[in-house]
Amino acid sequence: MEKDEFNKLEKLYHYTSFDSCIKILLSNTLLLGKLCDLNDINELYRPLFSKTLEGTDFDYVRKELGKYQQLSLTQDDKSIDRLGFDIPAMWGHYADKGRGVCLVFNKAKLLKAKPSFVLQTASVDYDKTYTPDIHFSINENGTLVPFTEQEIVDLFFKKTNDWSYEQEYRIIAKNDINDLRLLYEIGDSLEGIILRRADDITPEKKIFSSINFTILKQLLGEKIINSELFWEKRIWEYNSFINERNLCDFEGDSPWSVYI
Repeated sequence: MEKDEFNKLEKLYHYTSFDSCIKILLSNTLLLGKLCDLNDINELYRPLFSKTLEGTDFDYVRKELGKYQQLSLTQDDKSIDRLGFDIPAMWGHYADKGRGVCLVFNKAKLLKAKPSFVLQTASVDYDKTYTPDIHFSINENGTLVPFTEQEIVDLFFKKTNDWSYEQEYRIIAKNDINDLRLLYEIGDSLEGIILRRADDITPEKKIFSSINFTILKQLLGEKIINSELFWEKRIWEYNSFINERNLCDFEGDSPWSVYI
């Protein structure tokens, strides 16, 4: 991929382990997460406040809230000139301490294919005044009054400032059918795969000599994107050396580099 094409493309990123990457490639899907599995304690332990206190079944309300699921992605932050794959903390927290991958998606293609169970997609807003409280109303028949679009934004697209380094873009969905985690079809939105390190090679060796790269090469086979062989031109090694960081493909070409 040429530098101009890479820079112009509006991208979303997904950090994950190498094993999960293989599952994503084989199924061509991303697995949404349940809200009870989030790592933000503000989102895990949320006080409930009923606007109609009399006869409120709080266990029922918690069960209804449990139907919401989310898919966390990372985006570029142009305001501080930081790209979504260039965040060391994200590699450490979500990509198996750098041994995993960062998947690169075409944002327009990924969101165009969104299924009917998706309620909203948006950037997460970081605010020091964030409160985890959930205020809700109950109908006369005892059912939960559906949240408005603004209430969904307030519930799922706001976090405290200390999470701002994640540059998160969220997809919020709801499963009204069963307790299973939902699958999001990615279609042809995958633009590239970024690798950083692997256990079977020393730090001074290229990632392209690793078993992980060999597995991806075999799995992707003759996959072509924009006339380019995917494994040859769309698997990038993320390098950091002295005062330069860059992405480099199998042939040594770089779609991105920065000097610090």
